[in-house]
Amino acid sequence: MQRVARGTVRECVVQIRSQSNRLNPDVISSWTSTLEAACSTSGRNTVPSATSNPPSWRCLHTGSCYFSSSTVVPKSAGKNQGSSSSSAAFVFALPCLFTAFLGTWQIVRRQSKVELVEARTAALQGAGVELNELSVKPAEFTRVHIQGEFDHESSIYVGPRPRSSMGSATNGFMLVTPLHSDEWNRPVLVNRGWVPSTWRSDTQFRQQWETSGTVSLEAVTRVSEDPSSFVPQNNSKTGEWFWIDIPAMATALGLPADTPLAEAVSIADQQPASNGSPTTMDVLGLRTNRPLNEESYPITRSVSELMTFKVTPNDHRNYALTWYTLSAATGTMAYGILNKRKGR
Repeated sequence: MQRVARGTVRECVVQIRSQSNRLNPDVISSWTSTLEAACSTSGRNTVPSATSNPPSWRCLHTGSCYFSSSTVVPKSAGKNQGSSSSSAAFVFALPCLFTAFLGTWQIVRRQSKVELVEARTAALQGAGVELNELSVKPAEFTRVHIQGEFDHESSIYVGPRPRSSMGSATNGFMLVTPLHSDEWNRPVLVNRGWVPSTWRSDTQFRQQWETSGTVSLEAVTRVSEDPSSFVPQNNSKTGEWFWIDIPAMATALGLPADTPLAEAVSIADQQPASNGSPTTMDVLGLRTNRPLNEESYPITRSVSELMTFKVTPNDHRNYALTWYTLSAATGTMAYGILNKRKGR
């Protein structure tokens, strides 16, 4: 038990209040109130002895008081406890702000995706035009008609690009072939679609699908791909192409660097009949309209598939709701810690 003050009640109160440098203010207020109340109740300047609850105090002689406590709380301890609460609140406040930022970022991305979907849909649903009649460079996904002869010997294989079909993945490439037209002196690079690896290694297999003579195609204009940092660099000397780089491909084939690229698309009424139900991955990927009879190569994408995005606006909305929920949860925890500190 540690002595805090000794003397008359009034002297004890003065001594307790003078020890603000090592006692918690709440403790000082509680003890002095107890002493003054006891003094006014008894009508004397002495305090009756009591030992049941701390702080404890007892009379030494008439008119004097010995005031002590076994649970003296230094003022520095209160500061340390407050500092600990502030640190804990900060630990939850930081992820609260960060997740709120991520939620807002997803809202911005959703709006951008909505605008992109609307622009692409408008372009793909427009009437096709003759590519050789365009005097200016068309916007991406503009529907065009192209006609000419393929230069199969100059084909470029971009990949590898695995393709999932009927629950299994097959290695293959995107086939880019230059097309020349007598009516239009300017050549066109055509992304003819996906072909299996056998197409490149087996000449006999390839020849059964190659077309000769003049062909007419429905296509959409495209631009060069924007590869991620994990995609290797193209090597035109060795013929290794991992992503579509239009100027580099055209230069490697001896064509003008500004040669346009068009991706061949399949028309809905020309799609081969399906020979079975969509797989689970097709359903999850919203590819229930994908033709399953893939016995004809190259495999082109349909206009409806070009309108489909891997991450839709609704996905961005769900991501935003998830981040905002986490922000609310961590914010509530931080508020609870701070509110608990104020209540002490």
